[in-house]
Amino acid sequence: MPRRFAAFVILISSLAMSGCLSSLLPRGKSLTAAPWDSYDQAYAAFARIEVGVTTEAELETLEFGDDNPTNVRVLNYTDVITRFIPSPAIAKEDLDPGILRCIEARNACKVFEYDVRKLDKKRYGNFLLDFFYFERNEEVRGWSVNALFLILDEVVVYKLWKGQPNILEYHHERNPLGPLQGAGPARVQDAMF
Repeated sequence: MPRRFAAFVILISSLAMSGCLSSLLPRGKSLTAAPWDSYDQAYAAFARIEVGVTTEAELETLEFGDDNPTNVRVLNYTDVITRFIPSPAIAKEDLDPGILRCIEARNACKVFEYDVRKLDKKRYGNFLLDFFYFERNEEVRGWSVNALFLILDEVVVYKLWKGQPNILEYHHERNPLGPLQGAGPARVQDAMF
C-alpha cells in the first residue's frame, strides 16, 4: 500500500510540475435566468420602454414581465419610499413625478425590480497549491443588470437602470499553513473535548 501511495504522489507531483493539472482546477458559472445573452441586449430592451407610454403588457414582450419569478422582485410603495426618500433631507418635491404618483397611489402602484447577473468563474494557478489550500486564485468575468419599474394604471410611470457592463475581478487567497490554516484554538479545543 505505501508503494502505491508513493507512486501516486510522484505521478501527481510530476503532472503538477509539467502544468497538466491546471485544467483540473474548478470552474463555474453564476447565472440568473434571463432572456438576454449580454448587457447590451438587456439595455436595448430597457431603452425601448417609454415612461407614460409603455403598458404592463408590453413589458412582457420586452422580456421584463413579472411572469419570470427567478429574476423579478415584487416590491410595494413603502419600498419606494425607503429607496427614494432615505432621509428627511430629501423632500418629496425633489422626486420624479412618477415616483410621487406611485407613493400617493399606495397599493395601486406595482413595483418590479429585475436583478440579473451572468458571471463566469475560473480558478487558475498551481493545482497542488490550490488543492491543499495554500494558494487560490480566481477570475470572475461577466455582467450585471438591475432595472426598476413603477407601474400605475397598467402604464409604466417611472423606470430606473443600473448595471455593470463588464465585470472583471481577481480574487487571491494565500494560506501559509494550507489545510491547517483554520485549525486554530477552536479546533484544538474540540479535539480535547
